[in-house]
Amino acid sequence: MTGVVGFTVANGGSEEDVRKLNAMWNLIAGESKSDVVDLHRDEHIVCAFDRPNVSTECAAYIGEDVAVWLDGDIFDFGTSLKGLDPEANAASVIAGLYRRDGLEVFKAIDGVFAVVIYDRARKELHLVNDRYGLRQLYIWRSTNGGVVWASKLRAFLEAPGFTPRIDHSALHDFIEIGYMTEDRSWFEGVTLLPSASLLTWDIRGQGITLQRYWWWDRIKPFSDRINESEIAEELGNRFAEAVERRVRPNENAGLFLSGGLDSRAILAAMPNDSDPVHVMTFGVDGCLDRILAARAASVRGAVSHQFALDDRNWLSPRVEAVWLSDGQHDLMHMHGIEAVPLIHGHFDVNMTGFGGDSTIGGSYLRGDALDCQITAERAAKFMGCNPSRLEIGNQYSSLNKLDYYFLQNRVRRFLYGAVALSTPLGLPSRMPFYDNRLIEFVYSLPDTLRYGSRIYRRMLLSRFPEYFGSIPWQKTGVPIGYPDKLTKLIHYGKRVRRKLSVLTGGLVANPYHLHGFSDYDEWIRNEPARSFFDKLFSNPEALYPAYLPRETVKSCWDNHLAGKNNSQKLCRYATFEIWLQQAFEKKMRPV
Repeated sequence: MTGVVGFTVANGGSEEDVRKLNAMWNLIAGESKSDVVDLHRDEHIVCAFDRPNVSTECAAYIGEDVAVWLDGDIFDFGTSLKGLDPEANAASVIAGLYRRDGLEVFKAIDGVFAVVIYDRARKELHLVNDRYGLRQLYIWRSTNGGVVWASKLRAFLEAPGFTPRIDHSALHDFIEIGYMTEDRSWFEGVTLLPSASLLTWDIRGQGITLQRYWWWDRIKPFSDRINESEIAEELGNRFAEAVERRVRPNENAGLFLSGGLDSRAILAAMPNDSDPVHVMTFGVDGCLDRILAARAASVRGAVSHQFALDDRNWLSPRVEAVWLSDGQHDLMHMHGIEAVPLIHGHFDVNMTGFGGDSTIGGSYLRGDALDCQITAERAAKFMGCNPSRLEIGNQYSSLNKLDYYFLQNRVRRFLYGAVALSTPLGLPSRMPFYDNRLIEFVYSLPDTLRYGSRIYRRMLLSRFPEYFGSIPWQKTGVPIGYPDKLTKLIHYGKRVRRKLSVLTGGLVANPYHLHGFSDYDEWIRNEPARSFFDKLFSNPEALYPAYLPRETVKSCWDNHLAGKNNSQKLCRYATFEIWLQQAFEKKMRPV
């Protein structure tokens, strides 16, 4: 679904309100897609949404007492549907459950969604999102006391009464950390709906309430005796069920397959009636991701497609995608969007490995911070920033796993950005690792089981031995069944060989040079990126100097050209300038 936009009105929904609503919508969908939009207008709200059946992620229900607009996917309602039509669209089912159970129904729903419920009978408007806050819904309390909502931040550029101003705290987050924390956006006053939230606007009283319907402390610690074989088996069962729930009949589900563990696990777990599965792998010629992905694909008998990423083709699609990401995902980390046009015709749903290493794999765990209280000092140590820059709110005080902070911030605000980008490009994504039953089980376990991917590796080896027993993991270059000490020894030997190759000018051969899928450091120094970045930063009409010292950016650029690797910071600077031009000057927007 393209999304949903709307706002409350006090004058019965004038023609000017409809004009502004259309303008907001066109910033999300583009002028060429405005013919697939339906408008709702009455004395209290105006709302625009995709026409049902245009998108696989769209559903709407308009009843006499209740109207529901759903942006996203529901995989399990988690409750009895007795008395309801299970074949009806998801928005209709939500309307029925809301009439029966009220807002309590969202506590059990498994999905990635944002929902707008307009209760005409009670004179209430409800904005609701999924428990992990992955489906974006931005909100702004308007100057007249009402509410404006939109699936994309850029829609607010045409919101009635709104004047866009850059939030300096959000800017600091983006430049120093690489993403915005918690619920911030580029614009002052506009925030994301917090995860697992219910925002209610009382039409009669003109008041707003905000409450959480779920939080991480609802997950209870595993209380049975720890038997790792049994836990690995249960983990495998829940994972397989999560994948199966997200593969629907009459859809062509495929995936981006890398040399990592997560996408390979999904490939292995996909139901047999999905065959032949199509997979896409991107990266430089000869990289380990493409080599290992091809081996995994051959086990399944999958149809493998490969995209050769290089210094000539990586940048242009990403400049356009800045607009699609509302400037909140930097150029460097839009991995794989170049390959999306090649996927159409092969698969129309991407079964992404998003969140696997972050959750089951325990990639954020540190040996000195297992099952511990969340503090700014502990989080900052991992993130490499000053603890004073992190706002660890009271909502984290009841939690005893540092992971929860990273899931709320780095995963939700950064890693999910690349996944979300594929949807406006025509490729919606499904995320089996973010299945409610799977997440609840994973985080009931002590951190020691997830540390170093311990229980994850055990599950993969026992459940899918043909995929993981002999095919190496790209991260280490060896299969995950190798003993840790042997893996470290091999890794150390590779590092030594690489250094000797550099020191001897290649006289000592380096057989391990094929590793990463990209080389942004060097690509930015090469054409066409070099000229693009240089013009962007040196442009006398650039907008970024109003927020960042031009000399700081210039020094960063000059030092990179001289050999220092500033690619990450430069991509953040460039993304910010592109977004400023798109938002305030209407330049550099996709055609």
